[in-house]
Amino acid sequence: MQTLLLLAALASATACITPTLPTQPAAPPDTRAADEAATRAADAEWVKAVAAKDTQQSTSYYADTAQVFAPNAPPPSKKPSPAS
Repeated sequence: MQTLLLLAALASATACITPTLPTQPAAPPDTRAADEAATRAADAEWVKAVAAKDTQQSTSYYADTAQVFAPNAPPPSKKPSPAS
């Protein structure tokens, strides 16, 4: 009986002292296909806006700090103002 208690105490002490190994976090879901589809859809919408010569819509895809560099022209300083 004493041997059994000694083994139980030793097992408990070993379990408390032994460090637990960190587990790997779950891999994030693969969203590449959805990301590509969203990018292609946004690109198609932008092409439609440019083809329709809709300046307001076509420039809405650019960042506020974007600059468009036309050949042999200085870069504009801001987005064009909306048509009145």
